[in-house]
Amino acid sequence: MKRADTRELTIRGIILPIEWDKHGHVTGIGIGTEDDKEYIILLDKVGEKLFKLVDQKVEVTGIVKKVYNDLVLTVLNYALLVDDTTENHA
Repeated sequence: MKRADTRELTIRGIILPIEWDKHGHVTGIGIGTEDDKEYIILLDKVGEKLFKLVDQKVEVTGIVKKVYNDLVLTVLNYALLVDDTTENHA
């Protein structure tokens, strides 16, 4: 993949379930933004922490890569947005 295909980005949106196993458990998550973009969250050490924030609004900074037609986000840090304030995490 060319270096131009990756970039650091900060986005705000809602953590959404995007994949389920045969028992209905969430196995994949993404972020849906107000401009109708969806980013798939890479499930590394930081990304897995976002499972507990499904259906909540967050601000996330990470590295975005375009993989086929999907935007995949490697989360560097995130903040839960509560009443226009942030609660930072990494």
